[in-house]
This record gives sequence, structure tokens and C-alpha cells, in this order.
Amino acid sequence: MDTIIRMEHVSKSYQLGLKSIQALKDLDFTAERGEFVAIMGRSGSGKSTFLKIAGTLEDADEGKVWIGEKEIQTLSMQERCKMRQGSIGFVFQKYQLLPEYTIWDNVCMPLYIAHQNPDRDYIQQILERAGLWERRMDYPEELSGGEQQRVAIARAMAAKPEIILADVN
Repeated sequence: MDTIIRMEHVSKSYQLGLKSIQALKDLDFTAERGEFVAIMGRSGSGKSTFLKIAGTLEDADEGKVWIGEKEIQTLSMQERCKMRQGSIGFVFQKYQLLPEYTIWDNVCMPLYIAHQNPDRDYIQQILERAGLWERRMDYPEELSGGEQQRVAIARAMAAKPEIILADVN
């Protein structure tokens, strides 16, 4: 198979006051194209940190990360941003929906930011599959928590990314 994400000897710590918290220690990981991978563990075990590093939102303190053939540490911030826009869709733990925008605009937001025109037929298809087509002109506050989560999933899919990283409970 074709490797889409690879990590070698990745470590990450955070400072919490005077205390150093080790979120990841000497982690090796590989995901192949088309593979579905679930990372499970208790709260505080490093799952969100892993996803932030895999999604190029955060740097590892040590180790190397590749998305496809590209070694992340060698890319500029602008190159990383472009990679995220084209290759990675995110479902954030707290959804990060924009309250002043409709469901339609929330789903299309990654495309708007990348100055791309939404594929309207595709967006309609994913909203229909998520059971949200009739709610597309509503606002996030008008939706249940489960519906908001489905909007976040649809948004992650909107740009047809190669990778979807979902940080869900």
C-alpha cells in the first residue's frame, strides 16, 4: 500500500506552570492510503496532540513526520497551510463552527479560505447523506450537538481531502 502519514520517534511535551507534561514519547506510526485508523485512550493520553502533529497544526519536539512523500519539518508555514487546505480535513473536538454563518457556509468555509469554488453538487450530496440538507440555511445554534458534529464532518469532507483527522469523544 501507499503510506499517507508516517511518524518516526515523535515526542512532544508541554509546560504547565513549572511542570513538564510528556504528551507523546518516541512514537512511531504509519497509516496507509485508504486505511481507517482509530486512536483510542483515556483523556490526557496524547490523542489530540497526535492529531495536531499529524495534521501539521503543531510541531513535534523531536522526531520526523511525513504526509505522503513530504517531510513536514522541511516545509515553510505557507507550504504547510497549502497542504492542509488541499490534503487534510479536520473534525475538531469542539466542532469549531462559526456561529454567524449558515450550515452551508460553515461546510464551504475551508474552500472559501483557499479561494476555491465549492463543488455545489458534492456539498449537497454530503449534506444530504448527513441528514442536513433541509437545515443548510440554519445556523449552528439552531442545531443539536449531534447535528453540529455532522456539520463538522461535512466540512472536513468539503475539499475532498486525502486525509480526514477527527478528534471526537
